[in-house]
Amino acid sequence: PDFSSVVVGEMDEDVLRYHIGDRAKLEVIRHTLNYVHQAKVSSILRRFGSPFLFRFGMYAFTLVATITNLAYAVRLGIVIVRNRIDIVHINQPDNIEALLAARLLKRKIIIHAHGTGHIGLPHRWILPAVEHFVAISEHINEYLLRYDIPKQRISVVPNPTIVDTPSQEEIDQVKNAYGITPSQKTFGIFGRLVRWKGHEQFLAAAEIVLSANKDTRAFIVGDASDGPDRFVSELKAIADKSGFSDRVTFTGHILDVERMYGVMDVVV
Repeated sequence: PDFSSVVVGEMDEDVLRYHIGDRAKLEVIRHTLNYVHQAKVSSILRRFGSPFLFRFGMYAFTLVATITNLAYAVRLGIVIVRNRIDIVHINQPDNIEALLAARLLKRKIIIHAHGTGHIGLPHRWILPAVEHFVAISEHINEYLLRYDIPKQRISVVPNPTIVDTPSQEEIDQVKNAYGITPSQKTFGIFGRLVRWKGHEQFLAAAEIVLSANKDTRAFIVGDASDGPDRFVSELKAIADKSGFSDRVTFTGHILDVERMYGVMDVVV
């Protein structure tokens, strides 16, 4: 049957358009408090080392964020009605505003789960109504099962990966562009530069490797996509402080990511 898709995102419109092209209608709606703020709060709470304080703090954040972001749920509901959406495909089970809008409008819900975000009491009221969950790994599958999601409503579908191997000529071109010598071993992390993707941990691990082996190079492939570039500046400051900034390369956003994968000895 004929169908049309509507993609609702929070990134800058040009970034979203680059990813989806003309395959779907695009709507940009932003939370007042989103996953970036959630990651910051989570990081701060973990520093206290108290499980009770962490749980209490995350529940409090969820409550405040839910109230603050009610406007997001209303705007999303308008998009659902205006575009006559039948199925709402939600990114992450902790997106309470999207769950709320879809549930109140009695739409079918599919959740694509690729992380272990905090699920509070409001989520547990709605999650039983979700038609199906797509988990990207067995780890995420187990995470969902802990919240009493019936296993028959979960499908494990790993994210697709690039299978085309770049030619040696293409690999050599990239190595020459970044000054990678034949003896050097390379390792890198790929993805948008946002706090919850682990770039700080990558740099901490990279410092150990770079210190132990002078013939290694670390690569951070990607750029900021949500909000200001402050986090990028923080990462570069960490690299500078490590004393190995001459062997840590920030590529920025690149289109020929397949060739960068081909250059890496290890992808983190």
